[in-house]
Amino acid sequence: MNYISQGKVIKAAVAADVSSGGGVVVGDLFGVATADIAAEATGVVLVSGIVTLPKKSTDTFAAGGKIYWDATEGYVTTTSESNTFAGYYLEADGANAVVRLPL
Repeated sequence: MNYISQGKVIKAAVAADVSSGGGVVVGDLFGVATADIAAEATGVVLVSGIVTLPKKSTDTFAAGGKIYWDATEGYVTTTSESNTFAGYYLEADGANAVVRLPL
């Protein structure tokens, strides 16, 4: 049998410190740190599920629309250029977006 796991989380090394719940980009894959991860360390990253993430306040989000992670600003946005695909917008939760991660 070649089954490894459900694939909801992966172990990944990060370049800079990431707080629990913060966005993580691994190549072209986006996920969310499940705990604090120190720079140059390996941690557990959620790549499947529904989470809340900070959102760009001036963007207009549409339910089911694609959203992207702006690693420089630390929020999801509707702008794809220079950002990493992060999943699908579901609804607002105050200053945050409820996001369906892509896997």
